[in-house]
Amino acid sequence: MTGMLDTTAHTSTAPRGSGPARPAAEIVSDVDGPHATRAARIRLLSVSLGTAGLGGAWQAAVTAFPPASQVSDVLFTISGLIWLVLLAQYLRHGGTRWHNLRHDLRHPGDGFTLGYVPIIGMLITGHFSRFELTGARWGYAVFLVLAAFIAARLLAHWLTGTLSTTALHPGYLLPVSSAPFVASAVASGLGLPGVADAAFAVGFLYWLAFGTVILGSLVTGGPLPE
Repeated sequence: MTGMLDTTAHTSTAPRGSGPARPAAEIVSDVDGPHATRAARIRLLSVSLGTAGLGGAWQAAVTAFPPASQVSDVLFTISGLIWLVLLAQYLRHGGTRWHNLRHDLRHPGDGFTLGYVPIIGMLITGHFSRFELTGARWGYAVFLVLAAFIAARLLAHWLTGTLSTTALHPGYLLPVSSAPFVASAVASGLGLPGVADAAFAVGFLYWLAFGTVILGSLVTGGPLPE
């Protein structure tokens, strides 16, 4: 518990020069309170993303091994079920309230993990688009807007100087770079080349911008938070 408290204090959300870090009571509430419960659910979405990635690998093998399509469908279905269960639990523990959502987005350790939600949604939508292309395009549009909203909120928070360089790690590329790259790949599969090109350009831009900052922090900064 002491190590967790030290880590959270080390990555305080207080703006630079604005005074001391957050009070200990608030830090404890992040570690043991509702935010910790919601954050635990969102972190587990990495399991859903990994399963979808495995499904994509089997999907790519269809040209050489046609039965791989069925394996891919099963894996994407499992990924979707995990995604739905964890997202429902996140919402049940206060994720429907704007105050909680804003707090989670601004959290230095967990804010970026909300990018999992639209990324997985786009992957699943793109995979099953062969059954209903029009519906898949509408679903993709919803997840694309959600991904853009999450990235915009995170960028607005980060660029105000409230994020300590000690908190930076490659995970921060997830919402601002990985999400556009995934959106580009899915858009290409949905027959939306203009959207695919634009999304790739956005992802490449932020990969250069934030990738440079994060690499510099990893090389010159101290150890990463636990």
